[in-house]
Amino acid sequence: MNEIALRMKTLRAHRNLKQQELSDKSGISREAIAKIECGTTLWPSKEAVFKLSEALDTTPWYFLFGVVLTAQDMDPDVLDAAKVLQSLPKDKRKLLADTIKLIAAQ
Repeated sequence: MNEIALRMKTLRAHRNLKQQELSDKSGISREAIAKIECGTTLWPSKEAVFKLSEALDTTPWYFLFGVVLTAQDMDPDVLDAAKVLQSLPKDKRKLLADTIKLIAAQ
């Protein structure tokens, strides 16, 4: 089982949700959830990651990198900005990320 699958399954179990309940809450099919959890789907779409993160009251970073934060742990402005950033095409995300790094380094 890959790390994304393990994190998702563990978090779902901690929330006492069955796959169908998570499906109903997230809008992601139960079959897709099962494929992620068994490792058939190695890398879920960004849309799925965002929907599942919201349904499980965590952040996309938990799924992707194992960073354990809930949405309540993050500043709302940072969370909103991250959602916008994630929705951008890859080239624009990189440009914005590089700009943020430059600003932070000053």
